Amino acid sequence: FAKSNDLYAIAKKNSETECVRGLAQPALLKNKVQNHTFSIKNTTDDFPILYGLETAQFGNGQSIRLENIGCESYGFDIQLSLNANTIEKDQKLCQSCLLQELRRISMYFQKDNQQFYLDAIKTLEQEYKKSQKIIMNRGLQVKGTDDMPQTIIFNEDLKQKNGQYAVRFSNSVGPL
Repeated sequence: FAKSNDLYAIAKKNSETECVRGLAQPALLKNKVQNHTFSIKNTTDDFPILYGLETAQFGNGQSIRLENIGCESYGFDIQLSLNANTIEKDQKLCQSCLLQELRRISMYFQKDNQQFYLDAIKTLEQEYKKSQKIIMNRGLQVKGTDDMPQTIIFNEDLKQKNGQYAVRFSNSVGPL
């Protein structure tokens, strides 16, 4: 227990003295979600920093886990559990339906974070229009410059045994 407290203290010091961005704040609207939690955690890598961990449910059993992380960057690592009936057609994943659901989820974000989130979803939509599929594990530049790009990487859309889909992606901008 003492070791985790020491690591937290190091992460706090690193975040305060070495990081450009401030301490993470909640990104979701508490009054629009259920079972909302937000806590400050620390990474456990070679350069520990603080990050925000937020969880909530949207109703109908759908949920979000959002890590608000970064030191010289600003980003969201998002994990969603989505119901198959909202993103499937003929019992197969419908990527255009998934994109519609991702856009709908933006209503749960606070205004500043909502635009950051929507910019990334728009980029996924544009990519889908071009290639008729969401490309996995490839960084797409959302906007910004080569010096400070905003990128989205779509990592996963796997159907789970419980019938829900686990959807993961990251959206970040930096270095700041």
